[in-house]
Amino acid sequence: MDVLIKNEKQIQETWKKNQSTIAVVDNEKKKCFLTFPFPYQNGALHLGHAYTISKVEFYARFKKITGYNVLFPYGFHGTGMPIVASAVKLRETLDMCNINDIDSLPVGNQLRILHEMKIPIEEIPAFTDPQTWLKYFPQRSITDLQKFGAHIDFRRSFITTSINPHYDCFVKWQFVTLNKKGYLKFDKKPVIYSPKDKQICGDHDRNEGEYVGITKYDVYFAHNHIYTLMMTTATNFTEELNIFEWDNKKCISTITFLNNFKYQTNKSVSNVEIIKKDELKDVEFDFYGAKIKIFDVIDFSNAKSESDYYEPTDTVISRTDEKCVVAIIDNWYIDYSAPELKERINDYATSDYFRTPQDRQIFVDASNSLQTHACSKTGNIPGTKLLDTDYVIDSLSDSTIYMAYYTIAHRITELPVEVLQKCYFEVYEFVFMDGVMPQIGYDNLLQEMKTEFLYWYAVDLRVSGEDLIDNHMIMCLYNHAMMWDGDEMLPRRFCINGYITLDGKRMSKSKGVFMTLSDAIDKYGADVTRLVLAMAGSGMNDADFSEKNIQLATQRLIDAKKWCKDVIDTILSYKIGMGNTALDVRVKVCVREIKFHYEEMEYQKVVEIIFNKLLAICDDYGNERTHRKIVEYFLLMIYPICPHMVEEIWAYGAELNFAKYC
Repeated sequence: MDVLIKNEKQIQETWKKNQSTIAVVDNEKKKCFLTFPFPYQNGALHLGHAYTISKVEFYARFKKITGYNVLFPYGFHGTGMPIVASAVKLRETLDMCNINDIDSLPVGNQLRILHEMKIPIEEIPAFTDPQTWLKYFPQRSITDLQKFGAHIDFRRSFITTSINPHYDCFVKWQFVTLNKKGYLKFDKKPVIYSPKDKQICGDHDRNEGEYVGITKYDVYFAHNHIYTLMMTTATNFTEELNIFEWDNKKCISTITFLNNFKYQTNKSVSNVEIIKKDELKDVEFDFYGAKIKIFDVIDFSNAKSESDYYEPTDTVISRTDEKCVVAIIDNWYIDYSAPELKERINDYATSDYFRTPQDRQIFVDASNSLQTHACSKTGNIPGTKLLDTDYVIDSLSDSTIYMAYYTIAHRITELPVEVLQKCYFEVYEFVFMDGVMPQIGYDNLLQEMKTEFLYWYAVDLRVSGEDLIDNHMIMCLYNHAMMWDGDEMLPRRFCINGYITLDGKRMSKSKGVFMTLSDAIDKYGADVTRLVLAMAGSGMNDADFSEKNIQLATQRLIDAKKWCKDVIDTILSYKIGMGNTALDVRVKVCVREIKFHYEEMEYQKVVEIIFNKLLAICDDYGNERTHRKIVEYFLLMIYPICPHMVEEIWAYGAELNFAKYC
């Protein structure tokens, strides 16, 4: 394995030296622009990331060998609560224990997680500052992806938040445009809220309950000479109760009710006490002419609602490990409910850009569910200021059209920050829209960026895990439609994959079922890791990174490498390769089948056909001198998945001048 990894590193150095992953405008070639949702920088890349990235990676290299000009860029998400929450949890741990007691901490503790990511103990305290995460993990990701052999143009990599003023201006341009078009609203609405963080707790701010919504109830009052009992039709008095003062009343409710209600009323709640439910079991209340007790089955049919009340539909736990409630607060929202906009998206989602009826229905359902989205936060969190307010744009809303920024990310930094900040709207209107070129003395740069954008856009393939369908994926589609009037700039294809398990167990940092991409490569090598990811699964079904597949993949590569070199040795010793028409036909039929499954991103089937069908043709043609064609196509077809091995064999058989495009 050490020799394998050493060879892979040498090949990666050659790629780096030859700049083989860099993508430039080439009007003589068809382009293929592929993207993956940039991950939060709150940890090292793990196999869950790698599984989704591999879908893009294999397709990128496949399109490359079929003659396309391929752009696969990669960015880093630093916005919002995920990183802040990780820093807070680390600070809390360090305040409570000695940093050298890591081994005694429970699995899933933030200090232990960082240590298991091989961050030196003496460097860990610096991660109590969120800015440290934004500096460390992007570079760590680049290193890990280069070890993986990813065909990524890292010149175009960037991080979000105001620490990157060029991207900060890009997001400001987006929100100024949305506001001008009437899509931004400021309103007071019920939202999932974290009292500890004093923040709206959006989907990506949660450890549990990522897609949990809000349920509305009617509130009813029952009275006696001392208390007002507050309840809903769903109230269950099986938990402990609160006694509290509100609106000049001495009130009783469940703890759950009060925890939510106090963030939904304009009147103060005070003098809160806890009382056991059994202390009130015999107390009677008047309720619309009836006498009731808290354990009675209550008839609400003639009752009048006193107010609306909201609760999370299910349990929501924030990334700072607090149970969330529903609060009614002022906030900014993006309005996705316009009928003409929804009709446009639904028509697009049912077009041929979505390959299967299942994909179409998933996106239509997500579209119909999306009405408004709370798009702002308060406080000192990483992000971009919304318009001229103190609100910060949330981590879902600042990452919906950033794929357009990839097209210019390697050039926009040539424009001085102080120049861009004065005229960012005019600059980005020219580059991405039909605006007039701003007269700022950078005509050539601006025109070259516009050329890049018009060449690469729209996105040809966007790959994501299924967990992002109802937020990021559908918002990506909507925001493209809201920013650009025609459908030409909308993403042209989405691919959704399921989760990946480790030997059948769902990955979880808190349960210790976890493997980083770097650890997998160090243990198995890049090509074995890549091959196991290809073998693990396809489509939206959950995949499995299993020990069985690791052993099978390792043996397959060992055997294939030996066979290829044996064939090359035989051909070179005879100085001739014998053709066989029947063999050629069978190989080409097999190759067509493999290419079809590459296009459908069914990599499991690709691997099985290559190893069980293409190589099996050799059994019917025993003379190794006839195997040149099979070796040539085997190398081409496995190249997108195992490029290091193929590069090694191409170099070994350089005299045979194997084809490198098909």
